[in-house]
Amino acid sequence: MKLLTKDRQQRNSRRTTNAQKSRTPIRRKRTTEVKRLDEQSEAIARSRQENQQLNLENQSLRAQLRQFQQADQDQPVFAGVQSFCIERGLVNHKFGARMITLCVNLARSMSFRSVPVALRQVFEALEITASVPSHDSVEHWSKRVGLAQLKKTRNCHKDWLWIVDHSNQIGQEKVLVILGIPASKLPAPGKTLSLDELEVLAIVPGKSWKRDDVRNVYRQVALHSGTPRFVVCDGAVELRETVDVLEKPGQNVVVLRDFKHFAANRFEKLVGKSEAFKTFCAAMGRTRCQVQQTELAYLTPPSLKTKARFMNVQPIVRWARLILMVLDDPHCEATADLDRNRVNEKFGWVEVYRDEIESWGRCCDLIESSLRWINTQGLKRDSGKRIDEFLSASRSWNARSTEGQLREMLVQFVCESGKQLRHGERAWLSSEAIESVFGRYKCREAQHSRSGFTGLIVSLPSLLRQWTPTEVRRSLADVSNKDMRQWTKENIGSTVASRRAKAYQTLRKTTYNEQATA
Repeated sequence: MKLLTKDRQQRNSRRTTNAQKSRTPIRRKRTTEVKRLDEQSEAIARSRQENQQLNLENQSLRAQLRQFQQADQDQPVFAGVQSFCIERGLVNHKFGARMITLCVNLARSMSFRSVPVALRQVFEALEITASVPSHDSVEHWSKRVGLAQLKKTRNCHKDWLWIVDHSNQIGQEKVLVILGIPASKLPAPGKTLSLDELEVLAIVPGKSWKRDDVRNVYRQVALHSGTPRFVVCDGAVELRETVDVLEKPGQNVVVLRDFKHFAANRFEKLVGKSEAFKTFCAAMGRTRCQVQQTELAYLTPPSLKTKARFMNVQPIVRWARLILMVLDDPHCEATADLDRNRVNEKFGWVEVYRDEIESWGRCCDLIESSLRWINTQGLKRDSGKRIDEFLSASRSWNARSTEGQLREMLVQFVCESGKQLRHGERAWLSSEAIESVFGRYKCREAQHSRSGFTGLIVSLPSLLRQWTPTEVRRSLADVSNKDMRQWTKENIGSTVASRRAKAYQTLRKTTYNEQATA
C-alpha cells in the first residue's frame, strides 16, 4: 500500500513538472507579445507627438510664408512712400514735384490752410517722417500752376468752342473768363461736359466792360489760341454782339445763347411779372420772418435771391409743393408733432395759390428735363425736332397753358440755334460749366469774396482737374513767383481789401496824432 501511494505521488509530481514545463513557453510567448505591444504603443505615441510637432512647425512656416508674401506685395508701397519722403526738391524749392502736386490737388477741395493740417494728420498716422509745406506755399504753387496754363502755347484749332461769361463781386471789378474746347472733343451723346475737358483761355479782370473792351480781349485770345467756330454766352449784349471782331472772310462765328438763361428769361416773362407770383413771393417773405425762430423753423420758406432769381426758382416751387402736401394730409408724418391750427395759421395762405403752384411746378419740370436733355445731347441741326419728340413722349401738352407756351418757346429756341450749324457739326448750348468754375472759385475764396477780386483769381485754372507731377514741374519751371506777382500787379492792382486796410490805417494815424496833440 505504501508502495502504491509513493508511486502515485511520483507520477503526480512528474505530471506537475511536465505541466510546468509546458506552461513556461506560453508565459514567455505572452511576455514577448506584451513587450511588443508596449513597444508599438510607445512608437505610436512618439509618432503622434512628432506629428503634432510637425503640424505646429508647418503652421509657423505657413505664417512666415504669408508674411514674406505680404512683405513682397507691400514692398512697392513702402518703396513709394520712402521715395516720396526723400524726393529731391525742385530747383529753388525745398519740396519735390510729387509733394507739390499733392498739395495743389488737395487745395482743389479744401482751403489752403487745411492742406498742411491734413498732411500732418496723415503722416503721423502712417508714421511717415516728412516736412509739410506752409499754406502760403500751397497758395503760391496753385497760382503759378494757374498762370502757367494761361500762358502756355496752344494748338490753333479751327473748331474751337468758347464758353464766355463774366463774374462780379463787391466793387466795380468784373472778371471776364473764357473756357475753350475743340468741338471735335465734345463728349459723346449721353454724357455731360466735365470741367477736366475744358481749358481756361483767358482771365481778364476789369472795372468796365464796354463793347470795345470785350473786342480787345476776343482779339488777343484769338491771336494766341485761334479763332473759334462757336461762342456760347448767357446772352449779354457786350458778349454777344462783339463776336464780329472774330469773323473773317469766309469764316463766320456762330453765337449760341445759354439754354438755361433763355428758359429763365421766358419763365420770368410768362410767370414772374404776373400779379399772382409777386403777391406769392411777398407773402412768402413775411412767413419767413414769422416762423424762422419758432417750432415751424424747418418749414421756413427759402430766401429770395435778388439776382438771377428766375435761374433758381425751383426751390420756391419745391417748398410750395411741400406746404400743399402738409395742408392736404392732417396725419402727415412730417408734421405729426405740430399743432394743426398753428400750421394752418402760418401756411394756410398757400392754398389760395394751388392752381398757380401746380402750373409753376410743371414749368420747372419742363425746364429741368429739357436742360438735362441739352446737357447730354449737345446741339445739332436736327436738335429742335429731337427735343420736340422727347418732350411729346413725356406727356401731353396744352398749347394754351403756361407750360404749353413755355414748351413752344424752348423748342423754337433750340430749332433756331440748330439752324446756324452746318450739316454734321455738333456744338454745345449750355454754359453751366463756367458757372461751376465760378462756384468752385467762390468756395476757395470763402468769406474773402466780400472783399472783391484779388490775385487769387489766377489760381482758377488749377481748380478744373487733377494735376500730374510732370505738369506741375513744367508749370513751376515756366512761371516764377516774380511772374505771378507781376501779373497780379498789372491785372488786379489795388484791391478792395487793401484799400480798406489803408483807410483804417489812416484813421489810426489821425486818431493817434489828435491824442498826441491833446
